[in-house]
Amino acid sequence: MAYTLPPTPISPITVKSKRGLSQHDAIIRRYNIFRKDFYKLPKKFINESKKTFVLLIHRHTLFLYGGESLGNQTRELVNTFDAQHNIWSAPKITGDPPPQGKNFMFPAIDYNGGFYTFGGSFPYVNDMHVLDTINLSWKKFSSIGAPSVRDGYGAVFLPTKQIIYMGGFGPNGLLPMNEVYLFDTINNLWDTKTTDGNIPTERAAFSAVLGLDGQSVIIFGGDSAIPLVEKLYVLDVNKFKWSVPGISGKIPASRSFHRALVVGNYMVVTFGTGYVRENDNDILLLDISNKDGFVWTTSFVPPSLTSQSQSPTSQLPNQSSSHSNINVIGVAIGISIGVIGGIALTVGGFFLYKQYKNRKERSKAIPTPGNERINIKYS
Repeated sequence: MAYTLPPTPISPITVKSKRGLSQHDAIIRRYNIFRKDFYKLPKKFINESKKTFVLLIHRHTLFLYGGESLGNQTRELVNTFDAQHNIWSAPKITGDPPPQGKNFMFPAIDYNGGFYTFGGSFPYVNDMHVLDTINLSWKKFSSIGAPSVRDGYGAVFLPTKQIIYMGGFGPNGLLPMNEVYLFDTINNLWDTKTTDGNIPTERAAFSAVLGLDGQSVIIFGGDSAIPLVEKLYVLDVNKFKWSVPGISGKIPASRSFHRALVVGNYMVVTFGTGYVRENDNDILLLDISNKDGFVWTTSFVPPSLTSQSQSPTSQLPNQSSSHSNINVIGVAIGISIGVIGGIALTVGGFFLYKQYKNRKERSKAIPTPGNERINIKYS
């Protein structure tokens, strides 16, 4: 059975910033892709508006990292939301945390709940910290061999347990895409690779996800000094060669400062800026099941338990086991569009997890690890 997305699932609140530029108030909502509606999470404990925050999920806990306060309140670096008990809290986290005030990072999360934060601004830095979301501790890694200082980059965790970084903003502007950077999370080492092929133009604030084959990275949109001729690119992470995939369906306008993730056979793109809501949905679906040609669509077809169980090779190493105890109700969107240094920022695109109580409820939900064994990857 296919499910069709609504044309305009959410109407964000528009306000004015001190610079006179428009921005959206911080909203955290859970979006049910089948019921086509949003539900606000409780505000208790989070009693202030924030922007440029980062959201991640591990098991049943949502982690809200950083963010710039729109008021004068003091805040913790990390807040958590317990999806089972509907409770916000500020956990005590040990170790060497990143400095307060870092903005515009696009973190990567590994299969064991390690949350890697690289670079950011203001000021620009190129340090690497990891948050152990299980033991609640921070660790700082060496910056030897790291990329130049930047923010707004693309980051994807690979099956090789490396994180690939590309593009972004630096002190002198947009950074090129002819080099990518690999961080080995096992040995804590950096490596630089030169790319070739149809190399994307300089850009930042684009989305990046791991392809279904585990051997490619798909990027979409971004902010560039010139209009983007091509919106979608694929990087072969074995040959480090860029290409432009075949595309069909109603092609949306490019957008930037959005987020994306992979659900089943789809890359799900959420929110951002640079598009007209009357023409394009806030949530986009790109069918990436055929690497020879991607399809923009408004219909979501959940994979069945049978088809998934018959195709174990489609799952990436260690990924199915690491998420096997997680159930997903729907796509949850965290919107944080702010204005810092004249740049509108969006951070969002995460999943809110919750246990279902009976089989009847599960049959109506999105097939996911723990019930329908769908493979989920994070951007």
